[in-house]
Amino acid sequence: MKISCIIAAGGSSTRFGLDKLEVDLGGKPVLAWSVAAMANHPGVSEVVVACSDPEKSKKLVYGHVPSNVKFVMGGDCREESVKKAFEIIGNCDVVLVHDAARPFINQEMIDKVIGRAKEAACVIPVIPLVGALKTIKGEFLEKSIGGAYHIAQTPQLVWKKPLEFVFDRYKNRLAEFPDESAMISEYGLTVATVHGSAFNLKITSPEDIKIANCYLSIFKSPRVQKVENRRRLPDR
Repeated sequence: MKISCIIAAGGSSTRFGLDKLEVDLGGKPVLAWSVAAMANHPGVSEVVVACSDPEKSKKLVYGHVPSNVKFVMGGDCREESVKKAFEIIGNCDVVLVHDAARPFINQEMIDKVIGRAKEAACVIPVIPLVGALKTIKGEFLEKSIGGAYHIAQTPQLVWKKPLEFVFDRYKNRLAEFPDESAMISEYGLTVATVHGSAFNLKITSPEDIKIANCYLSIFKSPRVQKVENRRRLPDR
């Protein structure tokens, strides 16, 4: 099974005072962590980064990732960006799509997602939503929402043919879909899940950087490295 990977890096955040993917995390930018994790996985044959400024992103990760990583201009929304990257990937069977703002993806999680590939059109990692869902109107509680909810993470694996089909089918509605599994599910195809990880943090705020640095301290402790010897963080 030949695997290509798309890194969705089209969005940016001014809450940091700069693009969140440029923020230093353990000596290298956030973007470099995600790209390196995918590019260094032995089962991934190519990596394409969809971003707002390909030349800037290429310079940003220089020296941290393999030189054969490709960069392409993204679109106005996540799925438009992923579609642009999809259009230049080479011959493959399945596509992994990963959020650039999730720096702590590791080989074990990637392997888990790939491991269920033959069971569905799409495979995604999920974690249970801890806490009660509420809707708020103004500053007042409107209602509580019951049920067993889960939070979707990435990488999301999609077989190439179904992904090609839904991109064409929903080409005028791409902004409506938060991720690839939403398109696949909308069309009625099966989406399988694997258990994700709370460590697979998505960086969206300055507070998340503080949390990420705490995670780094945990990952680097000798005790954790001994116990979790399968964890694979990109080399610094």
